[in-house]
Amino acid sequence: MKKIKEPYDPKKELQYKKHSKVVQEEIDSPHFLTSSLFSSFLLNDLKNKVYKKSFKSYEIPKLLEELFLFDINSKIPEGKSCSGQKISAVFDEIREKRNKISHGLLTNPSKLPFKDVKKYLKFFRWLAIKIDQHLIKFFFIIEKT
Repeated sequence: MKKIKEPYDPKKELQYKKHSKVVQEEIDSPHFLTSSLFSSFLLNDLKNKVYKKSFKSYEIPKLLEELFLFDINSKIPEGKSCSGQKISAVFDEIREKRNKISHGLLTNPSKLPFKDVKKYLKFFRWLAIKIDQHLIKFFFIIEKT
């Protein structure tokens, strides 16, 4: 994919043909999108939603699924924080605890031990890396014009 991501160079036409097989497999996958589908309208809508106070945390999984086609219902692999659970379930669990804290319903620190906080931080780090890899794989391809 690296060769495809570089700006087009006519001297490398044979290399492009070689690497186009990989791209064709990606095109056939249900997640492939070209930059033309990632229109300014979608970006503008996203910007307006995030910067206005209308964006809520419960909308993050929906945004990941619908805008970026990220599988939020996949299970977390073994060996990772919160392994075996669905990504959406862990995200909802964290959001619920955050809401309880912000509304004063979870005032006893023993109800949220530091080991849980550490587990959730590891989960968010893993999720951020997974989302980053997904976006790079499916959205950041320089197209020949």
